Amino acid sequence: MKRVSSTDRRDESEQYGGSMGDPLRILRVASDIYPDVSGGLGLHVHHLSREQGHRGHDVHVLAADRAGGRTGRREERDGYTVHYHPELAAPFGNSLCPSLGRSLYELVDEFDVLHAHSHLFFSTNMAAVAGRLTETPFVLTNHGLRSQTAPPWLQDLYLPTVGRFTFDAAETVFCYTDTDSRRLDELGVDARTRVIHNGIDCSVFRPVDTDRSDRQLLYVGRLKEAKGVQLLIRAVAHLESEFPHLPLIVVGEGPNRSHLETLVDELGLEETVTFAGRVPNEQLPELYSESTLFVLPSRNEGMPRTVLEALACETPAVTTPLPQLTAVLSDGGVTVDDREPSTFARAIGDLLEAPDRRRAMGRAGRQRVVEHHSWETTVEETIAEYYALLDRSTAATTDERVADVPWGVDQ
Repeated sequence: MKRVSSTDRRDESEQYGGSMGDPLRILRVASDIYPDVSGGLGLHVHHLSREQGHRGHDVHVLAADRAGGRTGRREERDGYTVHYHPELAAPFGNSLCPSLGRSLYELVDEFDVLHAHSHLFFSTNMAAVAGRLTETPFVLTNHGLRSQTAPPWLQDLYLPTVGRFTFDAAETVFCYTDTDSRRLDELGVDARTRVIHNGIDCSVFRPVDTDRSDRQLLYVGRLKEAKGVQLLIRAVAHLESEFPHLPLIVVGEGPNRSHLETLVDELGLEETVTFAGRVPNEQLPELYSESTLFVLPSRNEGMPRTVLEALACETPAVTTPLPQLTAVLSDGGVTVDDREPSTFARAIGDLLEAPDRRRAMGRAGRQRVVEHHSWETTVEETIAEYYALLDRSTAATTDERVADVPWGVDQ
């Protein structure tokens, strides 16, 4: 696998001038898109498409219609076009949309770049086939190697077969971190990788002028088992004697909600834990800013946007030891190695009793996000890679034509 260093990335971005080239036609494939589906992947797809559209590029997104609408429904929104495809089924939350494959077949040759998101979706598998069969350059963003919903045995079969095929079909795989790139190397993926950090809009996610509580915990994300919210609730129960009625706000929806509500009742935390449901993205900065700590006890993630959003709002984070978060949380939070509720509770309690440490973490966390995870940089580097990819493609085609010229012909 060929990796691109950060130095190469800066040089190449300068060489191709970011978004200063001719406008591109970009065909994006993504099963999930915000606001239809909340979550990091859908938000990433929406923001990337919006910003590329605002920069003058013609962006079309092929997405699943989870409501099962009619084929061919289109929606113009915020600088780009969404082409919806009815969902026939969704095993493990993965939309099956056969009509999306037909749209790929009909549209792909009209575009300069085909960009799909997450190898874990059937729609991306179809995009990989299109990438193999057409001359349109195909790139893929890796949003995390393993699924949070499919059983481990199925993933163990999928990753070295269909998953690896999907990665290898791409001319470039975008990874959020060096850790993600190394994991693809270990999987045996041959495709070229490019590390482009997941970014957020730091002008939106910033400290809001509100009274920050000295004892309020916040979780934002899907409510499914792999996210570990049950561990967080049990940790709050452990903290009850030292921090009575410690508020925990749980933002998000998902299949595990009823189980979590039952657990809250069993532990007698009805007055402590609040299930806020789905909260519009524009309201999240205030929630982050009024909370003492953001907590993410997830088993596996890509690069979680919620952690970056919290840090950008100067809210320290407490997470499980996800390798990709090591650098981000080096001075903006803490990771907890043990998934025991008592250990997690101890880490939370230590920070609740250290306001000066929390404030220092908050300032350092925002500085790191602004410097390394700005959405502006993410968009510019992605567009620069498109131009670099098209330039390499043109050069390769020229080389092939020169190689086909018979010897002795005057040039």
